[in-house]
Amino acid sequence: MNDPYHRSGPNDPIAPASALIAITPDDNTPIASGIKSLRIFNGTGAIATITVIMVNGQNATFTVPVGLTVEPIRITHVLATGTTSTAGLELLGYTDSAYPLGDS
Repeated sequence: MNDPYHRSGPNDPIAPASALIAITPDDNTPIASGIKSLRIFNGTGAIATITVIMVNGQNATFTVPVGLTVEPIRITHVLATGTTSTAGLELLGYTDSAYPLGDS
């Protein structure tokens, strides 16, 4: 089957991700690959809080309802500080894993 996105680069906003990576909240270690969007499954039974660092360096904190949410955000970190206990949270990043963060 031909890939209709074969000419799309990793920073092309219409190009779909080619891989998923698990993300563990960490205040110091950046995510290894550039993330196109963040998939959050909140199985905590309550509203969760997620704190991230965007690719432009801006910190952002947002609430996540119970269930599945996909945030179309490009991030470098999911911070442990400011993020609800990870028990019951599943965080996955949609990425083009062949391209490290910052490369294109």
